[in-house]
Amino acid sequence: MGTRRDVLRAGLIIGGGIALGGIGAGVAGRPAAAAGSTSPVSTSSIGHNHHGRFRAADLQVMTVTEDSLTVCWATWDALRLEEGRPVGVPTNGRLRVWPKSAGSDLRTVRPEAVREVHSLGEAAFHLLTVEGLEPDTDYCFEADSEGARAKPTHHLIEESRRVVRTLPRLPGELLETIVVANDVHIGETVDGVLVGEFPPPARVPEGARPYPEVALAAVIEGARRAGASRLFVNGDLTSEARPEEVRRARELLDTFPGRWRVTRGNHDRPHRADQDARYAECSTYTPPEGALSSAARDEGRDYRDCFGEHFGERQRPWVEELDSGGRVVGVDSTTLDSSGGAIASDQMDELGDILRSEPTRRTVVMLHHPVTNEAAFTNPGTPAFVLNRRDAMKFQRLVEQTPGVALVMAGHTHRSRHNRPDVATEAVFLETPAAKSWPTGATHLRFFDDGIMVNFRHNMGAEAHDWAMRTRWTQFGLSPALGSGTVDSRNMVIRC
Repeated sequence: MGTRRDVLRAGLIIGGGIALGGIGAGVAGRPAAAAGSTSPVSTSSIGHNHHGRFRAADLQVMTVTEDSLTVCWATWDALRLEEGRPVGVPTNGRLRVWPKSAGSDLRTVRPEAVREVHSLGEAAFHLLTVEGLEPDTDYCFEADSEGARAKPTHHLIEESRRVVRTLPRLPGELLETIVVANDVHIGETVDGVLVGEFPPPARVPEGARPYPEVALAAVIEGARRAGASRLFVNGDLTSEARPEEVRRARELLDTFPGRWRVTRGNHDRPHRADQDARYAECSTYTPPEGALSSAARDEGRDYRDCFGEHFGERQRPWVEELDSGGRVVGVDSTTLDSSGGAIASDQMDELGDILRSEPTRRTVVMLHHPVTNEAAFTNPGTPAFVLNRRDAMKFQRLVEQTPGVALVMAGHTHRSRHNRPDVATEAVFLETPAAKSWPTGATHLRFFDDGIMVNFRHNMGAEAHDWAMRTRWTQFGLSPALGSGTVDSRNMVIRC
C-alpha cells in the first residue's frame, strides 16, 4: 500500500534541494543536535527581556486583503534548544504599517501616517493585523518584539522588502463567505515524519489535546467568526479513516453552525479489514470492475469504507448550492491502494454532465489531488503523487469547456501554490496549505458580484499558535519554505 510518506520519502532529497536553492543562504538550517548549542535561527535580531535573550525571526506576511495586513513572526531563545529545536520566548509584539508614499524609512515618516497595533500580552508567536488600509496601495511595515526587529528566516526576497500591496476592492456588497480547509488528519499523533522518527517529528506535549482536533476546531471557529455560510474540507479529514477517527471528525464538523461538505482524500479511502481489525465494523466496499489488479482480485481483498458511511459514496461528485447563486462541485480523486490520484470514468462522465448543465454559472471545483503539470513536477513527491496525467487532462478539458469555473482547489501537497493550467482556461488552479501543519489554517473565499476574494487565514488561539511553532521545525526546519508559498499564492482577487 502506497502512502503519502512512501512517495515523499523518495522525493525528499529533490524537494529539499529545490527549497534550499530557492531560499538562499539566509535559511535557518537544520537545528543543532544538542541542547545548549547556538540557535539555528541565524537571520534574526537579538533582544532581551525578563525571560532572557531572544531572537526575533520567521517574519512572514500571512494575509493581505483590500483593507488589512496580517503579519506573523516568532521569538526564540537565543541559545537554548530542546530536542534539537529552538524554544519559544514570550515577548510583547508590535506591528507598524504606513503608506509607501509617505517614505520607506520609518524614522522620517510622519507619526500620523503610521498605524500601530500591539500584542494583547506576551507570546512567543505573534500574529498581528492592521486594518483600515486603502485598497490597491503599497504599504511598508515593521514588526518588532520589545525593540528587536523581526527578520525573515525564509522567503528572504519577498519578506526583506517589507513592502506589500493591498488587494483591489471588488465593487458591490459581500454576498457570501465560505471556508475551505484540507489535510486535517484526525487521529494522527506525529507530524512531519516520513519513516519511523525521521525527520524528527512534531508532537503535542503529554496531556494536551490532539493537534488535528486543535487545528479543526480553530478552522471551525475562524469560519464562525468570519460569518461563513459553509465549511468545506477538501480531503484527508482523517489519518486513516478508522471508525473512531471518522466518528470524531463528524462530531467536530457538526459544531459548525452552517452547512459543511467533505471531499475524500487518499487517507480517507477504503481500507483492508485484514490489515486492521478495527475496520471490520464498517461496511464492505466492493471496488468497481477493473479497479483492482488481477493479483488483488484473486487475493479477495476485504475493503471496508468507514468514511463513506458518514461522508458519502466513493468516486461520486457532489454539488453544493451557494446562497450567492454560485455552486461548489466536489470530486473524489482517490485510488484504493496508493497516494496518487485518479477519477473513475463514471465519475468523470457525471462531472461533465454537471458542468455542462450550467456552463456559465460561477463554480468552484475542489478535489484533493492537484491536476496540472506544474504541480506534478514541482512537488517533492514527484508526478506519481498527484492526479494521473490521463485523468488530469480530461478534467482540465472539462474545465476549459466550462467558462463559469473560476477556481479549482486542491490540497494533498500541504503547500500553497498557484499553478498554470495545461489548457486554455481563465480558471485559477490553487494548491492550499494543510490545516494541521505549517502555516496551519484555512482559505476563506468571499463572493462579490463580479469576483472572489481569496485569503488564507492562520489558525487562531493559544493552542493553535503553540502547535504552529512546533510544526515550523518539521522537515528539518524547512516547513515555512516548503509549505507557505508566496504572498500572492495565498491572497488574490479572481474576477468572474
